[in-house]
Amino acid sequence: RRAQVEAAMRWLAEHDAAVLDERGNPGGWPSMVELVAGALFGAASVHVLDFHAREGVERSMTVPWPDLPALARMPVAVLVDGGTASAAESLAMLLSTTGRGLVVGARTAGAANPGAWFDAGGGVWAFVPTGMPIDPRTGAGWEGVGVPLDAEVDPAEAERVAIARLRAMR
Repeated sequence: RRAQVEAAMRWLAEHDAAVLDERGNPGGWPSMVELVAGALFGAASVHVLDFHAREGVERSMTVPWPDLPALARMPVAVLVDGGTASAAESLAMLLSTTGRGLVVGARTAGAANPGAWFDAGGGVWAFVPTGMPIDPRTGAGWEGVGVPLDAEVDPAEAERVAIARLRAMR
């Protein structure tokens, strides 16, 4: 998928603004957040989050893209809704808390903490969180609360509102 992201970012660099549509995106891998976000921050590596688990804390950082400086200056909006979860929320949270992008739409799923099913015995299974991502700028996660919104609107109107806000920024 890296080659697809690279091609998309090179195409995007030829434009004036970006609208990332994460509505209905259930998430994915933190490494993809690091790659996509890295293009939007340019040459500097940015602290995405700290992942807290029993084994310790793992720091997530963006992957620098020094060869596409236009992307680092480009206005960005991300569209979200109740189906935006996990790693998709991580990207929206990063853009929000760094002030790098506008988050437009409806409350996200608030599904930050991964976990696993454990056999509690007697035919009972329990889902137990095994880690927790924390935003280094706020000291908080988005589990159960979702990502802060810059514009809370019906998800069907999110693209129109985001484009209007980006145009007003020019």
